[in-house]
Amino acid sequence: MVFFKYLRNIFTWKPFRRLLFFSLIFGILLIIPHRVIKLNTVKEISKTTETPNYHHGEKGEPVYYDDEDQALVDTAYKLYGYNEFISEKISVNRTIKDVRHWMCLEDKYSFHSTTVSVIIVFYDEGWATLLRTIMSVINRSPKFLLH
Repeated sequence: MVFFKYLRNIFTWKPFRRLLFFSLIFGILLIIPHRVIKLNTVKEISKTTETPNYHHGEKGEPVYYDDEDQALVDTAYKLYGYNEFISEKISVNRTIKDVRHWMCLEDKYSFHSTTVSVIIVFYDEGWATLLRTIMSVINRSPKFLLH
C-alpha cells in the first residue's frame, strides 16, 4: 500500500512527469541503438592474420616420410595409434584449409555477451598433437568468445 502511495505522489510531481514525457519521446532514440546486436558472419569472426607458411602439413596437405624412417613410424603407431612421427614434423601454428560450406560462411550469428569455455579431454596423447590443438583454439577463436 505504501508503494502505491509513493507512486501516486511521484506521478503527481511535475518534474517527474516532464522527465517521463521526454524519456518516452526521446528515450526510444536512446535505447534502441543500445539494444541492437551486431550480427557477424563466420567470415568476419574467423578472420585470422595467418601468414602463409611452407612447412609440413600446411593447408591439410599430406606429409611423406622416407623408407629409412619406417621403424620410427611403426613405433609411433604402436604407441599412440596414429603417426606421431609425422605429427612431430607438422608445425604447431600451421594454417588450416577452410572446408566449410559456403552457406555456413554467410550465416549471421549473434555473439552478444556470450563466452565459451573450451575443455580438451585427452588421455595418453602425443605432445605435438595436444599443443597444436591448444594453439589452434587460442589463435583461431575470437578473443571475446573465450572465457
